[in-house]
Amino acid sequence: MFFRYNLSGMLWAVFILILYGLPGHDFPDLSFWELLSFDKFIHAFMFAVLVLLLIVGFKKQYSFIGLRYDSIKIAVIVAFIYGSLLEFFQEILFVERYSDWLDFTANSAGCLLGVAGFYLVYGKQE
Repeated sequence: MFFRYNLSGMLWAVFILILYGLPGHDFPDLSFWELLSFDKFIHAFMFAVLVLLLIVGFKKQYSFIGLRYDSIKIAVIVAFIYGSLLEFFQEILFVERYSDWLDFTANSAGCLLGVAGFYLVYGKQE
């Protein structure tokens, strides 16, 4: 049952990984300021969706009771670590990509926005 409820979150994480792994030359050539604002919004959005999907999946599953009751905290920690690792590996593994502290910050802000989005949609559930 765990995978049934968490499949969307896992697929979204794979989608993020694919986007992180795309070579830098595959992205449109924008000016620095356009890229800065749009890119950070995309990072925050991707991780907000990831956290929201993880929370919902964790809360629906009954296989791991601790995961169900600490779903918000665990989802944020998982997404934060995932985003941190992606930023780190982007520098050393992916073609024409580099780590950026502003991307890391946008990922982290997105994690918090995902929690806010959960409360906005589902209300206080605990």
